[in-house]
Amino acid sequence: MRSTGRRYMRIDAAIDDRLDPFRSTEAAAQLLAYNYRLLGTWPLALTAYNHGAAGMRRAKDSMGTDDIERIVRNYKSPSFGFASRNFYVSFLAALEIDHNPEKYFKDIEPLPEVKFAKSRRRPSCR
Repeated sequence: MRSTGRRYMRIDAAIDDRLDPFRSTEAAAQLLAYNYRLLGTWPLALTAYNHGAAGMRRAKDSMGTDDIERIVRNYKSPSFGFASRNFYVSFLAALEIDHNPEKYFKDIEPLPEVKFAKSRRRPSCR
């Protein structure tokens, strides 16, 4: 989101750091760290990446718990829809696939790692 991105990176008519995979990754990590400091658990912080920190704080306060399972199952809000409700479990599914790719993709050979060199100003691909 443009408004969230502006908190952590440059977004204007000349430069949009959301298009830079390195800068946008750093900004995503900063946002996740902020969410964690505010909400106190990684499941809530990750869900807030999709739903917003204020929305997850409302859910946490409304339910009187920081248990993501209870919140996902029982929290009722028009804005807490399918994407927000399933964001954390989707993350866990992606993490499982990343840790066990051969279990899900038996016949796929991974490409070699791409090597990058970081300059003072902007990272570049070698």
